[in-house]
Amino acid sequence: MIAAKKHRFKKFLRSLVYCAMAGGIIALAFFGSRDKATTPDENLSMQSIASDNFNITADQLSEFYVVANLATYMNLSNVETLSSNYVAMTVMSAVGQSDASRLEKPNIIDTSNIPRGVIEYVVKEGDSVDSIASAYNLTADQVRWSNGLANTNINIGQVLYIPKVPGIVYTVEAGDTIEALAARYGSTASEISVLLEDGVLREGAMIIIPNGILPETERPEYVAPVRTVATTPTYSYTYYGSSWDRRNLRVIGSCPWCYAGNPYAAGWCTWFAWAWRQQHGMPVSGQLGNASTWASIAGSQGHAVDKSPSYGAIFQNAIWPYGHVGIVVGVNSDGSITVQEMNYNYNLYTITESEIPANQIGNYWYIH
Repeated sequence: MIAAKKHRFKKFLRSLVYCAMAGGIIALAFFGSRDKATTPDENLSMQSIASDNFNITADQLSEFYVVANLATYMNLSNVETLSSNYVAMTVMSAVGQSDASRLEKPNIIDTSNIPRGVIEYVVKEGDSVDSIASAYNLTADQVRWSNGLANTNINIGQVLYIPKVPGIVYTVEAGDTIEALAARYGSTASEISVLLEDGVLREGAMIIIPNGILPETERPEYVAPVRTVATTPTYSYTYYGSSWDRRNLRVIGSCPWCYAGNPYAAGWCTWFAWAWRQQHGMPVSGQLGNASTWASIAGSQGHAVDKSPSYGAIFQNAIWPYGHVGIVVGVNSDGSITVQEMNYNYNLYTITESEIPANQIGNYWYIH
């Protein structure tokens, strides 16, 4: 009998607690959010929030939270409605939403499928390349180069990839290495690595190259010069090759940009070849000796050296004692290559351009 009375008393106490909690929810829902300076019929409801153009205060968010949690704890019938209202209010407060009929996403989306450090930006009315660049402390060129834009024309709704730090967005290709990308674009391996997922390059992934600068020939605005191939030899000089080694020889100028940090003798072939590679983001080691030793030393330092010409490769004639080097600037459809070189025929400081026929390209080594 005594045990039964105790059990009934405990049930009575629990009922009092639940009644008190229910009363608290009702009081909070209808009176807690009342603005002391407004009309007394405002309460914690979507209707009252809407009547104030969805201006949501921190107090109202806190009260929504308390009500939703109490309703969940007590398993009230309207728990789903209260919880949904709290989530909706939180989202609208975070993004500045002014209409509950639809929840809009913000203009800038950092989606989970975009690699770390790359922002997907949707162009809106009034945007320009300059304004977007300024907003992210970038240059207009960095925005253009990150998106393959040859000019500054953009359209509303267009998606742009924006680096979170000054630099360029790059899509990883097969064979890329962190060290090679750093050298190619003027960055450092450590700066690139810190922005990679797990510090690993993955083919096809977008990454940031901090402080990167596109070489001239990789820039979307670059237009390759039109080259013509002569059909008859025009020059003969036996030390660097006979007339059959060169076609359509022409002088194209001097090299004012060859001076900066150049470790080689001014005006000679090595001076120009080293500077050209630096200028185009394809640097070689600081000192490779005379032209006759470039292929062997470059190979020992990790450069690929073979008999296959490619754009930007150094072509080398190893005739003792000095040899000769120049740059491949074009691989032509007829199998010939277009080259630029300095000091051909001992014309110090003079850059010439010519074609080497397909049947002669095997006479040279190519340093990549």
